Amino acid sequence: MSNEEQEIPSSWAQESQPKQTTPPTPPRPKPEVDIFKKLDRIIESLDVLAHELNRIADFLTGTQGIVVPSKPVAPPLPPSAGTTPVEKETTVPTPIPTPSPSQAKLKKVQEAFPSELAELLYFNVEKDWVIIKPRQYLGSENFAKIASVVRNLGGEYVSAGKESHFRV
Repeated sequence: MSNEEQEIPSSWAQESQPKQTTPPTPPRPKPEVDIFKKLDRIIESLDVLAHELNRIADFLTGTQGIVVPSKPVAPPLPPSAGTTPVEKETTVPTPIPTPSPSQAKLKKVQEAFPSELAELLYFNVEKDWVIIKPRQYLGSENFAKIASVVRNLGGEYVSAGKESHFRV
């Protein structure tokens, strides 16, 4: 038997073929973002939006007059057309709404709070009560300050779990 005709042992044949290996899967990255921090940022954004919407609503309800044309306005015609001039626009004052007793009470309650505390609260009128709810966690110091103002206004704290609130 010549060298060329000799059989190659099967173990050698397997070693000479490249091994097919799958690359190891990389470890999955762990989320490093704290979900509670994201929720806090969302809540803060919502609070800012609510505050801005309240300012816009206050501005819009405080409008004093609206420009209304007394007659339809047509484009001016040349003097040779022999027409009479069209009347100009006039400002018609809208009646200033007199605040209802509940709205007056709401304003009085809101004004009783310093601005830094008022920004932490929602104010709402329900039946004969002004309901005051926190926009966020108040902490013991702010809670005590708010409770003091509410008591001075003749109000009280209503403990009702998630629906807890102050009322005046």
